[in-house]
Amino acid sequence: MPILTVHSDGQLPYLVMPYVDCESLQDRIDREGSLPLLDILRIGHQIAKGLAAAHAQGLVHRDVKPANILLEKSVDRVMLTDFGLARAVDDGTLTRPGLIAGTPQYMSPEQAQGNAVDTRSDLFSLGSVLYAMCTGRAPFRAETTYGILKRVIDEQPLPMSPLNQELPTWLTGYVHQLMAKSVASRTETADNISTTLERCVAHVQQPQANALPETVQAFASNTSIRFRGLFAGMVVLILAAGAWSYWNTIDTENESSVAPFSNEPESPDPGGLQADSGLSLI
Repeated sequence: MPILTVHSDGQLPYLVMPYVDCESLQDRIDREGSLPLLDILRIGHQIAKGLAAAHAQGLVHRDVKPANILLEKSVDRVMLTDFGLARAVDDGTLTRPGLIAGTPQYMSPEQAQGNAVDTRSDLFSLGSVLYAMCTGRAPFRAETTYGILKRVIDEQPLPMSPLNQELPTWLTGYVHQLMAKSVASRTETADNISTTLERCVAHVQQPQANALPETVQAFASNTSIRFRGLFAGMVVLILAAGAWSYWNTIDTENESSVAPFSNEPESPDPGGLQADSGLSLI
């Protein structure tokens, strides 16, 4: 949001900024829950693009969350706001141990621990915002701030697919990668994420003309392989159960075809020989 002017002639100095008719992303999530796939990708693309611009200036936002993302009404435009906690990457206050600033539900594990943060911390927060758009809820929740921070540091968020079965597997895999606990595992940049999500939008709109980006295709193929393995295992179990049932039925039929044992003497043959013995009396 641009600052038009600064006034300091009153009791308190103040900034003059443009008025925008908008709502926050948090307001929309509260109202609608999970968002449509195209909206998730478009909003995520623009958030990543805004972060890329900030990172290019050497800034880390440190408070990326739905309440700080404004959606301008009547147009498809997203604004990343509230840089009140932003710091330069080389600012010493970012590396001072024990300093925790931000919103617990969306901060990165290293930020929750009060450790040094860099631009990759914002990527984790971006993944958390995408999670919220996909599921209608924050990825980490608890009754207390301490409980939330502990989950951010130690626990994985709930899988997204059970919370929203309409999500494609490639998106759930991609979001979970952005939310990797290890900083080194978040290898992408905000600029790369922006490009990836933009290409995902094109794919969803025209899947025949636009292929998924390779980084996203990997999640789709890995999930497909796991699904095929699970399906094959289920088939084996079904066949084994069918075979057991078949042989159990055969054994039961064989047992029922054998005459029961009796202690009673057999009735004598009137001719002294059984008629089907093959012998004849002379």
